[in-house]
Amino acid sequence: DVVSLLRKQLSSSADVARIGAVSSLVRIGPGAREAEPELAIAVRDGIMGSLAALAGLHEDEASKLNILIAGLHNSPASLRKEAAIALGSMGPTASKALPDLEKAMHDALSSVREAAAQAVRSIQKPVSLVAD
Repeated sequence: DVVSLLRKQLSSSADVARIGAVSSLVRIGPGAREAEPELAIAVRDGIMGSLAALAGLHEDEASKLNILIAGLHNSPASLRKEAAIALGSMGPTASKALPDLEKAMHDALSSVREAAAQAVRSIQKPVSLVAD
């Protein structure tokens, strides 16, 4: 099946093949749950998009949040930035991540700091009320 082929592609030595597999797994989402071990290795290796793909395997928000929050720490810079962007896209439902994002606003790399700051703004954004 497709997920089995993508799992093999994730084990490739070519980053381009691994990035392509990650991109496909993002689109499959929770239906690709069996690829979790290979995605975890891709995260460890800093493969672009792998953190969001790993979080996307989970349907419950708490699991997604935990994976993305963990990605803010001890990950390559590209994945720390990816984690911040993904958390920001979750909006107020990611409020649990605010302390971690505030720490990430002091990251050594400006791209991570900027993504974390934008995520904090997105999460804290007040809900606009529309008058009747």
